[in-house]
Amino acid sequence: MSIGSSSIRSTSSNRIYAAGRKAESHVWSHFNIDLVNRKCQCQVADKSGKVCGRVIAGRNTTNAKVHLKAFHKDTYIVVEKKEKETKQLKAVFKPAAVGQRSDSTPGIAKFMRAPQKYASDSLDKQKRDAALVNMVVGCGLPMTTVAKPSFREYSNALDPKYAVPSIGKFNKLFEQKYSQCKEKLLETMQSARLVTIGMDIWTKKSYRSSYLGITACFFNSVSHKPVHALLNLYTIEHPHTGDMISKKFAACLNEWNIEPKRVFVIITDNGSNMTKAVKVLNGQLIAEREENVDDAADTESEQNCEDDETGAESQESSGEETEVEAENDADVDQYADDHDTELALGCDEVNSVVDISLNMECEADGDAYEGEYVAIQFEESFKYRRLPCVVHTLQLSLKVLDTNDTFASIATAARRLVRAIRCSSVATQQLTNRAGKSVIVDCPTRWSSCYLMLNRLVELQAQIRIVCAEVGFDCLSNSQWTTVENIVKLLRPVTEHTNTLQSDCSSLSAVVPAILDLKAHLKQSPEKTLASVLLRSVTERFDRYLSPTHPEFDVTPATACLLSPDVAHFLMTEPLLFEAAKDNVLTMLASTTEVIITIL
Repeated sequence: MSIGSSSIRSTSSNRIYAAGRKAESHVWSHFNIDLVNRKCQCQVADKSGKVCGRVIAGRNTTNAKVHLKAFHKDTYIVVEKKEKETKQLKAVFKPAAVGQRSDSTPGIAKFMRAPQKYASDSLDKQKRDAALVNMVVGCGLPMTTVAKPSFREYSNALDPKYAVPSIGKFNKLFEQKYSQCKEKLLETMQSARLVTIGMDIWTKKSYRSSYLGITACFFNSVSHKPVHALLNLYTIEHPHTGDMISKKFAACLNEWNIEPKRVFVIITDNGSNMTKAVKVLNGQLIAEREENVDDAADTESEQNCEDDETGAESQESSGEETEVEAENDADVDQYADDHDTELALGCDEVNSVVDISLNMECEADGDAYEGEYVAIQFEESFKYRRLPCVVHTLQLSLKVLDTNDTFASIATAARRLVRAIRCSSVATQQLTNRAGKSVIVDCPTRWSSCYLMLNRLVELQAQIRIVCAEVGFDCLSNSQWTTVENIVKLLRPVTEHTNTLQSDCSSLSAVVPAILDLKAHLKQSPEKTLASVLLRSVTERFDRYLSPTHPEFDVTPATACLLSPDVAHFLMTEPLLFEAAKDNVLTMLASTTEVIITIL
């Protein structure tokens, strides 16, 4: 005999009598109740999984317990134990009678009941939503994390009153957080005097998609700390031309309200497309500058015509006024001539003209109009400067070792050994059991990957010898192991400087000390052949920062080193470089002082 499914209400989740009274006894968690026919059916299963199914008339708790005690003794013991615990709990939180003092705490009794969820507009709800967004973003988790049942169960265990937002609501919270962070970064960036822009392109495997990342680094004058932020990550398509990169760069500056004159330097890799992009950007600046000059010339011509007409009318009325107008016309013509002359000069000549104008301004005690004119000249002489990525250039210096026969033969033998171990599950397992780690395969596009491969071989040399002997692989000879050890010692400072310079906490002041230290290490290295080859490559690529006689000498890294107290002493070993950096600092101070005097 069974009860129809249409009239059954499972009491495991909601034990309710027909009259509406709650079935509080734990015995009803093992019965299904027929509200229509007033019967109940036992749902206890035996060890084989077969359900009892016995039907009991009525909904009497005692009859149900008698059935469990007679046919399901283990279940009856569990029910009785739960009943006893419930009675004890009720006795503790039993409300006091009228006029009687209660020893229980109403707040605890309220807490023991099912908690109510936080209101959507409550501060507690908003605080937990913000913490959830920060956790997902900070841990790099997918947004679908909030929709997973296991995560919701975990959140409910931490705080039952907090309702995890749906995936749609979470997306809105994420967008709001992004907007808030962007507005805050925009506000902070506006106070920065100069901004360093970094650009790089990354392509996924099989060339399925490519991305252009644009970052900004500047000094926060409020917190007195450097800030490094990712401005945009564009999805780009092939080909990665310089024109396309320049358009993305210009769009990024426009979106973040960064004027071109505030861009201190653009740091990129040594790719031809990046070099072309900066050239295109400078070409656009020149075109805009010429267009502004033409517009200014047309405006001045119209103004001169109006002044001539006004002067003619004034001449008829007053002779004194005619002399004043003539002097004003002469001043305007002289200004136009000087303006055209300076635009025709080169960058260095413009700076000299600016200095002359500043000195004349200080001597003649001119008006504010001339001060504004001088400021315009600084903007007109501006152009983007590209600084090749120091770490990328350092890694390119290592490419020269691939042409050396000694290094190439050792690298080839090491790769052959590493691949043999990696391709053998037996050898990999034995090496892991003995050393707790395995060998590393180098990757041509990953910085310092060859050093990491060779260093791991030296680190596991003893275990590798044993494994190769057991498996039957050809291992490196003693002389080859010695050469590998020497190469590791030779390349270790390169890797250390690479890790230091590529970190977010590094600054331009660390470039010159790193290169000087690396050159000193190569000169003292016992591996003379490889060291001399690498030293020659490093010198050729970094002389533009260390040698003032270089045709493309850039004094900026040396200046940054001189202005940093913790590394300034490195310049004492290079007198010419020290003098060049000192002269640059004095020039900047003199120009800044003159500009301040002019504006005041």
